[in-house]
Amino acid sequence: MTDKKDLLKYCNKAQAKNINAYYDNECKVNKAAKMMGVNSSVISRSLSRAKKRASIAKFLSGTPVKASKVSKGLKILVIPDTQVKYGDPTDHLTACGNYIVEKKPDVIVHIGDHWDMKALSSFDTAKQLEGKRVLIDLEAGYVGMDLLMKPLIDYNLANPNNQYHPRLEFCLGNHEVRLERYINNNPTLSGILEYPRDFRLESWGWNVNEFKKVVNIGGFAFAHYFYNPMSGRPYGGTAHTKLNKVKCSFVMGHQQGLDLATTTGNDCKRYWGITAGSFYQHDEGYIGPQANDHWRGLVMMHNVLDGDCAPCIINIDWLLDNYSNEAIGA
Repeated sequence: MTDKKDLLKYCNKAQAKNINAYYDNECKVNKAAKMMGVNSSVISRSLSRAKKRASIAKFLSGTPVKASKVSKGLKILVIPDTQVKYGDPTDHLTACGNYIVEKKPDVIVHIGDHWDMKALSSFDTAKQLEGKRVLIDLEAGYVGMDLLMKPLIDYNLANPNNQYHPRLEFCLGNHEVRLERYINNNPTLSGILEYPRDFRLESWGWNVNEFKKVVNIGGFAFAHYFYNPMSGRPYGGTAHTKLNKVKCSFVMGHQQGLDLATTTGNDCKRYWGITAGSFYQHDEGYIGPQANDHWRGLVMMHNVLDGDCAPCIINIDWLLDNYSNEAIGA
């Protein structure tokens, strides 16, 4: 039997009265309900909620509990690199917003590189940069983010008494950092352009995480990419290779396509390495015709807890077929 003191730590005043009545009446629900003048279901509900919270607290503190009493964990949607550019198709962003409203993940992590910032590419020639403009790149990203967030905003406006506000985490990527590098190299622009303020991410409700910063959620490390701390260079190779180097469950973007790895350690815990770096419809000219057939889509992580999860892969074509405005009749 769960100790009364343990339960009272994890309930409000009303629930505490019900739990005290339960223990004062020989742990009989019906007797406690009669004493409190309430339905027996009220006593049972107070006990159930307090026991659930106590079991989760014990699990997080490392105290073993029965699996049936452990929380199923978080539902986290990962949005890989969107790399929005002027003139490229963006209806997949609306489809993503529609999917979010239906599935209602607890947390949404945009892994970075929402803005492509083509005008600031250090890899393109002067000819390739002809006609490119920083303000056009910024505006393209604004429009893309509006499309992504509009279904959520519309849902909350239509449901004032049942609003949905997930935790929003944005990991700045190397494409966003192009703006910082440009400002640093052209200090006369300071005050005219500002990084990362000019991405306006807070206006959509995103918590902004600096480039390469690790965001820890549910035992997973999220970042745009992970790197060798001695050289600063991104880890290469497969997801399994990265998992051996990062040494914890992780999710990253940056690298086109999808690559997953999982392993079980000697501590009897399962670890995951998830690399998902492409959520866009356009082809990338710099990687050539042999490399543009890479996977594009979203990753929904179910039951995220203590570095384990049940990943669900959402291909972009399926998303468009089922969640575009045309598909849902919006």
